[in-house]
Amino acid sequence: MITDHEKPISLRDIARIGFRHIWLGSCVFVLVSGAAAAIAYLLPKSYASEGKLFLRIGRSSVSLDPTATVGQVVPLTESRERELNSSLEILKSHELLEAVLKELGPLAVLKQDRSLIQPVAEDSSHIDELVWDKALIKLKKMLKYDPGKNSNVITVSCLARSPELAQQILEIYFVAFKTHHLELNRTAGSFEFFDEQATQLKAQLETAKQRLREARNSIGVTSIEDEKRQIEQQISSLEKAIATTQAAIAGSDSKLRVLSKVYPDIESEQVGDISSQALTNMKAELYKLQILEGELAANLAPTHPRVVALRDQVEQSKRLLARQEYASEQSNGLSLRASAEELQRQLDTEKEKLLKLNDENIKMQTLEQELKLIEWNYSKYQDNREQARIDGALQNERISNVNIAQYPTFRPKAAGLSNPVILVLGVFAAVFASLVVILVSEYIDDTFQVPEDLEATFQVPVVLSVPRSRSQVFSLG
Repeated sequence: MITDHEKPISLRDIARIGFRHIWLGSCVFVLVSGAAAAIAYLLPKSYASEGKLFLRIGRSSVSLDPTATVGQVVPLTESRERELNSSLEILKSHELLEAVLKELGPLAVLKQDRSLIQPVAEDSSHIDELVWDKALIKLKKMLKYDPGKNSNVITVSCLARSPELAQQILEIYFVAFKTHHLELNRTAGSFEFFDEQATQLKAQLETAKQRLREARNSIGVTSIEDEKRQIEQQISSLEKAIATTQAAIAGSDSKLRVLSKVYPDIESEQVGDISSQALTNMKAELYKLQILEGELAANLAPTHPRVVALRDQVEQSKRLLARQEYASEQSNGLSLRASAEELQRQLDTEKEKLLKLNDENIKMQTLEQELKLIEWNYSKYQDNREQARIDGALQNERISNVNIAQYPTFRPKAAGLSNPVILVLGVFAAVFASLVVILVSEYIDDTFQVPEDLEATFQVPVVLSVPRSRSQVFSLG
């Protein structure tokens, strides 16, 4: 809303403001346009060269260092993002920058002039450290890296004062990166180490085999398990025989106790040894007498002399037979005890053989386990030695999983905006700057420029207005 002291701005007012500050606006326009022209034609141009490195899955990402696989290994899968980040850090290392400086010389990088290229010798000591550090910093600023997203490609670009220099810097940089990447993924001296260890383990393996062979020969059996099984069967048979003999001894002792109970003084009576056939005949004769006694007892009185005499004869035969059986049973008991002692001795012998065989078996198992362990270690060191040999061969042949997907480009066209574009942008910037300066000057100017300003401010009519003139001075009186 317009108040009493305000009035709308017309096109005439805008034109009057522009003409009133035309010299200031023109100066600003000329200055900004001149600056844009100077930037377009006077500042040195920069030329870009771009190359791309492709990191495929190779030996440095799918294989382990041989020295890291000696003991137990936990499976480790390195992500592609992690591998790319590692390669990117290697790309930014000072070793690569110094390799470029050694090929080109620090002055060629600082002055951006290919005519100053002078390779630096390895034993050179005349290079100023300050110049060298400045060249390193400048070279680092010249290089840009873009690992990309979800890609195995790393883009590297270089800005220099000439397209030839930018391309040459990237070429040297890529060669240095491949060499440095190979060296980082190789363990120096690994083949010699594993070769020495494998030789020592081979000697230990032969010694272990000889010890096992001698241990088997000392036992004198083809199979410990078969021999052990036979001994166990023999022990079982002996234990059964001993049990049977002990039962027979118990039966013999029981029979002797019965005879001693029936005939208390039978132990003091001595009889000569008779054969088993004679003993059988005595039993048959006693049986006949007992039959005859029965017949006489049935026909005659118990006190009849023939019955009494036959009864005495039967008793004498029984006693004689008992003495013979007692003596025979004593002899049988002694024989059974002797047999039991022999069986026990054989059982003890077999048990000693089994214990000794068990000790030998444990010794054999220990030797076999030691042999298996040495064989496993020997096989492992052989595999690691072969891996180290292959790694060395790949290193010697410069085989790597890093490939150059795009060789450094040669772009004769300067990087950045072209001169016409810079000039057009400079004109637009000059117009904008002139307008801003004019508006700011008008805003901070608090003088009355037209009669309407006086009327709007003091609320009185203007009777006379005199135009400003630099050549005439009017005075009112």
